[in-house]
Amino acid sequence: MNVQIQWVAVLPLLIVLGAGVVGTLCEAFVPRRARRGVQVTLSLAALASALVVVVWRWTETQVDGSKVQPLAFAVHPDGTVGVGLVEDAISLISQAIIVVGALLSFLVIADRTQTREGAFAAAAATRPGSAEEREYSRLGRQLTEIFPLALFATGGMMAFTSAYDLLTLFISLEVLSLPLYVLSATARRKRLLSQEAALKYFILGAFSSAIFLMGAALIYGATGSLSIEGPIIALGRGTGVASPALLSAGVVMVVIGLLFKVGAAPFHAWTPDVYQGAPTPVTGFMAAGTKAAAFV
Repeated sequence: MNVQIQWVAVLPLLIVLGAGVVGTLCEAFVPRRARRGVQVTLSLAALASALVVVVWRWTETQVDGSKVQPLAFAVHPDGTVGVGLVEDAISLISQAIIVVGALLSFLVIADRTQTREGAFAAAAATRPGSAEEREYSRLGRQLTEIFPLALFATGGMMAFTSAYDLLTLFISLEVLSLPLYVLSATARRKRLLSQEAALKYFILGAFSSAIFLMGAALIYGATGSLSIEGPIIALGRGTGVASPALLSAGVVMVVIGLLFKVGAAPFHAWTPDVYQGAPTPVTGFMAAGTKAAAFV
């Protein structure tokens, strides 16, 4: 199997996810007092660079008309081609929207002008009201892990809009969701409510991901393809569909998983608890970026 990746076209994703990896390393090797400044600078620089690259890709590929370019694909020995990521007008516009929204969200996340404390707990793993929490607050500890976590979530959203098969779609879904589960539990002033919201979000999110994955498995069982357009082609030709009922069930389950991420009725019951319990900057980040990615 011959795997080919268009590295220049994947550059926005590499910048954001690479900055998330560097930010994680900073948590281990940068002195505690300097971490906040390094993380804020790294995050904003990475998002600004990604936005510049997205605009450049638009001028290079879309100025003369809408073009679809595969970014990551595999050529199998039998001659078939599996495409994981694509670049087109829709994906570039949505990535620009997500990056702009993330830039604004990171500015709010980094803001400490009103109370000099910020919206995040000194240490999210401590028990609310415990001696450890009071000690961390007294020492002025800052939860800087939120920056690489939010970068990973942003990268997942960007990959989600470019995904061209159900497996890549599921991986992107988990990359954007898992950091949000943690970020939802980091509120400073409503710790118990925040932790309860994160637990509810995680449990319901795990169920929705399982439903999505099961739907993808049913679609693959019915058509033998994980491509988004594979079942459509098979239905159009009237061949290659082992069980229309299996395919229909799979499509319904995949749509349910996506509707949960959008927060659309009747799968919206998680949104009031999570949006109320999560830190306000994280609520804005989730409400904007996640919905934009899932709708696209």
